[in-house]
Amino acid sequence: MLYDGESVSLKPSIGNWSYDCQSHYWITKDEIRWSTSWTKEEIDSVRKHEISERQSYFENKKPVEEELENVPIAQEKFDKNRSWLSRLFFWK
Repeated sequence: MLYDGESVSLKPSIGNWSYDCQSHYWITKDEIRWSTSWTKEEIDSVRKHEISERQSYFENKKPVEEELENVPIAQEKFDKNRSWLSRLFFWK
């Protein structure tokens, strides 16, 4: 979900293939853009592709520890005397 301070957009599209309506749409800047109707074959094809992508993602996903190895660590001292709210609003 993207919020630009005035409107909401949602990506990727929303496909309600399990419901009777089988609607498919995007929300862009508070407006709904409807897709054309899809055939059962198109829906089945997209579902198979999504399953394949999901499996590939999790098979190739690095453990969290490995992903965090190259994340830079802040060099500044952490001010323990400041409230969490102050740190949130005035972080640098």
